[in-house]
Amino acid sequence: MNEIPLLFVGPLPPPVHGQANSTQYVLNLVRSELARPVRVINTSERGVIGNAGRMHRLASHLLAANAIITGQYACAYLSVNARGGLVLTRLLARLAKLRKIPVVFHHHYYWHFAEFDKAVEAMARAAGPSAWHVTNCVDMSRQMEAIYPAIRRTAAFSNIGAVRVRAIDKRGRDKSASPTLGHMSNLSKAKGIEKLFEAFRSVKAEWSEARLIVGGPIADEVAERAVADAKVEFGNSVEFLGPLSDADKPEFFERIDVFFNPTTGDTQGIVNLEALASGVPVVATALCCIPSDIGETGGLVASHEQLTQSLLEYLDNNKDRLSEAGTKAQKRFDELWDHHVVEQKHLMTILDRPENP
Repeated sequence: MNEIPLLFVGPLPPPVHGQANSTQYVLNLVRSELARPVRVINTSERGVIGNAGRMHRLASHLLAANAIITGQYACAYLSVNARGGLVLTRLLARLAKLRKIPVVFHHHYYWHFAEFDKAVEAMARAAGPSAWHVTNCVDMSRQMEAIYPAIRRTAAFSNIGAVRVRAIDKRGRDKSASPTLGHMSNLSKAKGIEKLFEAFRSVKAEWSEARLIVGGPIADEVAERAVADAKVEFGNSVEFLGPLSDADKPEFFERIDVFFNPTTGDTQGIVNLEALASGVPVVATALCCIPSDIGETGGLVASHEQLTQSLLEYLDNNKDRLSEAGTKAQKRFDELWDHHVVEQKHLMTILDRPENP
């Protein structure tokens, strides 16, 4: 074993969200594939809300800063924070550059790619042009390189490895005359909760017996109001399951025909990949990596404005062949996984030898 350790800084579950799941997946890979010791610093708020949670995150970043100042590391893996937290990621990157520790950033937030963010550019400059920037897909890498002059080295690494569910036999589901839609997320305005019920209202106008099954915790006041209104408007046509564990997800996906994801801010959406893995086609917003993940056979993507109409068209075109659509979705997942095996090897090589992978 190489005795020079890897410093690994990022949020780990709980709480459960896309960045935490992705960070845990990378950590598991590092521990299984690299012959190096790993120093892990968990920056998660660990379910603590308010000022106490923010103080915990600050303390964990100060611990990481001290580790960089006082330790010797082959590489510093930094899971990139959002918004104000970028100041902390930038601090760690600057310290690592001063100590001549190679930096590998892992990006997760859509808002860093939607338009130029001077805080992201400053963070990249703090680490220098030799730093690696890991994204969720090739399209995301190209967009980052185009927007940020300071970013020179990127590597695509899908979140597909965080998926824990697999294909379900859905033969016989075409017998239903009305579709069952599914949605799962940390229910919020950013995840498209208002569009979810707007679209379902249109679906109900076409298929009066249509159903919607919703999983996930309520994450903001917009979702709280929207869920309350939906219970009154739709009654038993909408079923709210609350937070779902990995063990709950197979049953959720078994019960639905199409997974609907009207997100306004995901770079990839692990839930989309979970649906494909379960043999459920996806209709989702065309953001960042989502179009390349869904491809030609995994479902349909559209702009947020056109999403309701696209959902209606997809349901109408596939109402008599849902099991066929599910089979295509699962095959799409298999294609993505085959490609991800190559991504895994590349990322492990970068983390092991960042200066010359």
